[in-house]
Amino acid sequence: MFEVIKTEGNARQGVFTCPHGTVQTPVFMNVGTQGAIKGAVSAHDLKEIGCQVELSNTYHLHLRPGDGVVREMGGLHRFMQWDGPMLTDSGGFQVFSLSGLRKITEAGVTFASHIDGRRIFMGPEESMRIQSNLGSDIAMAFDECIENPSPREYVQASVERTTRWLERCVAEHARLNAQPDCVNPGQMLFGINMNTWFPSVKFLDFQGQFFSIALVIGVVQILFGMLLNIWMTVRCFGFGRALGLLGWFIILVSCCLAMGLPMAGLAIPGFTAGSAAFYAALGVGGATVFGAIIGFAFKHISHKFSDIVLAFAAGIMLSASILGLILPSLDFGGKLAMVITVAGVFCGAVCMNLLDKVVPHLHRIAGVPAEAGVLVSDKLSKVMLFVAAIAIHNLPEGIAAGVGFGSGNMAEALTIAGAIALQNIPEGMVIISPMLLAGVSKKRAFVLALITGLIEVLGTFIGYFAVTIASAILPFALAFAGGAMLYVISDEMIPETHAHGSERGATYALILGFCLMLAADFYIG
Repeated sequence: MFEVIKTEGNARQGVFTCPHGTVQTPVFMNVGTQGAIKGAVSAHDLKEIGCQVELSNTYHLHLRPGDGVVREMGGLHRFMQWDGPMLTDSGGFQVFSLSGLRKITEAGVTFASHIDGRRIFMGPEESMRIQSNLGSDIAMAFDECIENPSPREYVQASVERTTRWLERCVAEHARLNAQPDCVNPGQMLFGINMNTWFPSVKFLDFQGQFFSIALVIGVVQILFGMLLNIWMTVRCFGFGRALGLLGWFIILVSCCLAMGLPMAGLAIPGFTAGSAAFYAALGVGGATVFGAIIGFAFKHISHKFSDIVLAFAAGIMLSASILGLILPSLDFGGKLAMVITVAGVFCGAVCMNLLDKVVPHLHRIAGVPAEAGVLVSDKLSKVMLFVAAIAIHNLPEGIAAGVGFGSGNMAEALTIAGAIALQNIPEGMVIISPMLLAGVSKKRAFVLALITGLIEVLGTFIGYFAVTIASAILPFALAFAGGAMLYVISDEMIPETHAHGSERGATYALILGFCLMLAADFYIG
């Protein structure tokens, strides 16, 4: 197929053999994107000037005149009246060139046609089918052409996704070549060698090693000093006085991680999305803690304000569950997409229903005015039940966020995580008052709120690793997470927002949240 004739340094000369002739490499390929060379150059002219191989485009030929039309005419060679070697690219370059008109998922890429705006889906299998219909000598594997430069985390995720796409291309290409009516059974498949460039940042290079070491020691010293100061402030003046210091400590630690990990060339092990998934997990869990801090600052939060915020979060979660979980489940499910998605949605809802019967959630046990007396009289058992309920219900929400990251679509994953985090803020605000009324100290109340948030972080990791380790369960997992979120919205969040006389404002807040997330997905996602 390929024979090396001569090498000199890093250069090499070879001969490539394919069904319609041989090609001497290196070679310049003439580009006939839509089956014709621009400038009124015919196939005869190409032979006259010694053209060895011609290139055409899968995406454009699929749109016009259509790969089915080309197949009926006997393939691209007869369509162009060109009998020499021919290569078709996969459509992967259009993933880059039409970035404003496409949306990438694990299943493939959905384009909005640059001609008439209609939706076109192209994944590994679709690209192989189109190129088989065209009958080229060389078919290229479907890939994502990455913008250069791009963030390391994005490049890593894209390369790993393209590798998974290559495996699907190999399987589908072999199947198509084995068909008795294949246009060109000798068609060969070439993979894509993806490459990019990263600025070289050597954290401990020879010239700057002493500065780097001094910087690390200084940062560690500052963090240790701040932590010691927080501890002494809590012991002497109470936790309330230390909240401001704790906030600055968290900000400084986050900045150190955000800058230090890339400088050191490190990423969170096992995460294809790199540090973004890790930070999102902390953000989802930290939202509950943030809400708890607000609960400390404002001991008496009006029901109207809480209902409006919670309804707005419900609208965002509703949009995120449909756009980021349920619809992608349909895209990934293949021939049984509808069955898998419907089953997953119902299983998620039933699971939350069973969980709700065992451990009732916020709207059943967090009504402060109605249950304050109960909490005071039997504070230990009731407080622990309360905390356990919040923590257990946070686990599936965290799993939903993790499943979003496991799907490989960073935009949708961040949308889902953001929606859940926003919902956790009013929840954190609400859980503080019952504990304080039960006589629980501020310090212990904050620790319990922190635990509920950490449970959500754990759920995020579980969901992520589950779908990345076993990608076959991704369609069901997405639908399951979507069903769980729909149950929480309908059974818990909406009834809670309508229980205190603010249902009109809550309804409009839900619609506003839904529409804002819909617009964000349309214009950004």
